[in-house]
Amino acid sequence: MTPLSFSVSNNEFQATAEKFEEGKMIKSLLVSTEPIYIAHYNSIFEQLWDNSIDAKDRIYDIEEGVDLSDIEVIPRSGRSRLLYLELVRCAKQEILFIFPTSNALIRQEKIGAIPLAAEAAVKRSVRVRILVPYTEEVERRLQSILQIKILRPVYNADIDFRYTDTEQASGSKATILVVDRKASLVMELRDDSKTTFDEAIGLSTYSNSKAGVLSYVDIFEKLWNQIELYQQVKQANERLKLHDKMQQEFINVAAHELRTPIQPILSTVGLLSSTNQATVTRKELNDSISMIARNATRLKQLSEDILDVTKIESQTLELKKELYDLNGIIRSSIEEYKRNPTIKYNTKIQLEYLPLHSKLYVEVDKARIVQVIFNLLANAFKFTKEGNIVISIQRNQTSSSEALISVKDSGQGIHQEVFPRLFEKFASKSFQGTGLGLFISRSIVEAHGGRIWALNNNKLVECKRGATFFFTLPIVNSDLAQLA
Repeated sequence: MTPLSFSVSNNEFQATAEKFEEGKMIKSLLVSTEPIYIAHYNSIFEQLWDNSIDAKDRIYDIEEGVDLSDIEVIPRSGRSRLLYLELVRCAKQEILFIFPTSNALIRQEKIGAIPLAAEAAVKRSVRVRILVPYTEEVERRLQSILQIKILRPVYNADIDFRYTDTEQASGSKATILVVDRKASLVMELRDDSKTTFDEAIGLSTYSNSKAGVLSYVDIFEKLWNQIELYQQVKQANERLKLHDKMQQEFINVAAHELRTPIQPILSTVGLLSSTNQATVTRKELNDSISMIARNATRLKQLSEDILDVTKIESQTLELKKELYDLNGIIRSSIEEYKRNPTIKYNTKIQLEYLPLHSKLYVEVDKARIVQVIFNLLANAFKFTKEGNIVISIQRNQTSSSEALISVKDSGQGIHQEVFPRLFEKFASKSFQGTGLGLFISRSIVEAHGGRIWALNNNKLVECKRGATFFFTLPIVNSDLAQLA
């Protein structure tokens, strides 16, 4: 229709192309009595009248705060494409995508919709969320196009996506776009095998009806939350399976650890009981008693470790803190380790201590810190055949208010399979120990306000073999230290 203002009666037709602005008079007016013009514009008027809204109804809607909704069915894919890109380009707060197939996302990435959404997130802080079936190609394109891990820290762009079920299981046949929770565009999928947007899309429906748009928002949010819940359940199941696996490993290791000291005790007691006491030499008796004591100590240590784990998990681990010089604690730990009857000290390994020349005071539970050093030394000796183990103390370079203690060995290093869960319960690749020592050590150190971690020495410059364990403890300020 031509942009004319017109009036028409049964006998006459009047029209002008001029705009009625600021009360200006019309300078040119087309007047005609030709029946063909009168009939044509009468027809146009009737069509406009039939498709219009009663003024009284519209005034009532405005007074009630009801917006005039626009719903349009778009048969041409070219028109849908232009409207689709315009909606994404003009988004101010939020863009929601639901893609029925991976091909749908790929086609719309090609026409520029996904890059436009990423640009909106970066430049205008628009929140962008995408629901799409998972494929490796989708994963690759989303990571490369959206650059999520790069954009977020640099630009604080809020871009996120979640994967729906497989394309076969989803059953969806339409791409849904919702912008600012005010407008929606639903594009039917006609042929997913096509590579271009225009060929693949059928009818589209645009709407800014509040009820209609919010219904699609509700669909999106339910899918989004269901996927999150599913992922949480899946992760919980995986953690449960891992826990069950680690618990079974612990049972196997604990059973082995229990059998190891119990069997010699039973054998020795049985032998002593059945042997004529008069024929047993003092040395043989002492050796037997020593062996029984050594294995009984191992059983006691195992029971104490399990009790410590129970206290840690129930958050009832108590610390009796006092002020100590850290150098003295380390020396005590080394001496206690060497005297421990359960350990056969390997003379092929040189144990070296590099103390700090000045006193360094810490407020700690001495027995518990000795337990940590003991566990780290036991771990180092267990995986070192020969070479050296070095314990050192220094002030933490990244935080002068912390002492940094390290235990470095020249052994086989930490197995890559164990590394991610090194300080968790039952983490062990060896049947020499329960896998509880490092878990208990981490809990003790953290209870003192410190941190514990480990590195394979091939990550360090100065050596290539073995591993180094580090932990920190807060240093007591100088005023308190002077009171010691």
